[in-house]
Amino acid sequence: MVKLKWTHNAIEELDDIANYISKDSPKYALILVKQIYEMISHLEEFPKFGRKVTEYNDPNLREILAFEK
Repeated sequence: MVKLKWTHNAIEELDDIANYISKDSPKYALILVKQIYEMISHLEEFPKFGRKVTEYNDPNLREILAFEK
């Protein structure tokens, strides 16, 4: 199993998103953060889960779309 490494920027961005949403709905901000953590936790067991980030030349870097419009 792989160990996830959160960057400082990723944590700050998630906090910013949660703070923005919590202005209108603290409940949904918490739900969103929990769902994001749950989706990301799958990467530890399935490291190839998610889409490769083609903008970077790193085959191990993945992104997961939590919500689509």
